[in-house]
Amino acid sequence: MRFLPALVLASLVACSSSVELPPVSPANVQLFMPWVEPEESYKDLDQFIIDWPGARRESEAITKLHAQAAEVGADALLVDMIAYGDATPCAVRRHKGLYKEEEWGSCGDPERTLVHARAIYFPSLHPELAEKK
Repeated sequence: MRFLPALVLASLVACSSSVELPPVSPANVQLFMPWVEPEESYKDLDQFIIDWPGARRESEAITKLHAQAAEVGADALLVDMIAYGDATPCAVRRHKGLYKEEEWGSCGDPERTLVHARAIYFPSLHPELAEKK
């Protein structure tokens, strides 16, 4: 089976913050697309990479990442990169554990969408964190 219909392979990059915030509603998480930076200073909470089956399916992948950002209590999701198909080298996918030929087909498959994003928080919205230091 080349594609598993409901399979979404998401990988958490080992770069999470020591700050822990309670989960929030995805509706309360702002979204910043590539090349758009928040005006307010922010700090990273977590990083996410998602490899989604299907070309040009970034809205579905971003919706999943948005929900993951809400789970870690982020104030915003900052999308750093969106790539399609062979724009993401096979070696990178293999290294991140996102590529298995028996599941996904040949490397350089144009029917892929890869999104890298960061869950961030705004220190000004969390004065309780400053008191803990």
